[in-house]
Amino acid sequence: YFTLEVLPPSKVLLVCDDPDESLIISQIMTASAGLSDEENSEFRVERIGFTDLPAVRLTDFESILLLDPPKDVLEDASIADYVTDGGGVFVALGPAVAGSNIESRITPNLVRRWRVPDPGTFFQMKAGGNPITSVLAENTPWSDFRVQQYWQLKTTKQDTVLIQYAGTEHAAMTSQIVPGESGSTSGRIL
Repeated sequence: YFTLEVLPPSKVLLVCDDPDESLIISQIMTASAGLSDEENSEFRVERIGFTDLPAVRLTDFESILLLDPPKDVLEDASIADYVTDGGGVFVALGPAVAGSNIESRITPNLVRRWRVPDPGTFFQMKAGGNPITSVLAENTPWSDFRVQQYWQLKTTKQDTVLIQYAGTEHAAMTSQIVPGESGSTSGRIL
């Protein structure tokens, strides 16, 4: 005998100032094999801009995606507290971050913008057995997707490097488990 439990969709907050980009990402997240509607998807995505972020109750969401967040969002203590309370945050750094002197509890320290001469670099899986990267590790021709510029990160022993830039020791994606205050729950930052 076995039991199947069908859970409601996970609520995800997607924060991005580019409406076209956030629409594409949300459509990718809500796409399900063989399903043509969002009703049956695994995720329920709410999209907002960064100016609306302070008005949102973060605890209503199981995870938050920050696409190209500005410096003040990275330094926001409420997001760090959300992670400490067991939430998951995905941060994709981009040109909105100005300067490397950021005091953030949700990102590794930024060293500098790193520009790569032609033909550029690409992602190289460092932890292919990790559940986060296992889907990406097989049969993806990463050398076809060249990167010309990225943020060089200064990782710590709390950061697990999942993906790095080929030909370098620079991290492209890190994972950090953040223990909760009670010790029982933990959040994750990617």
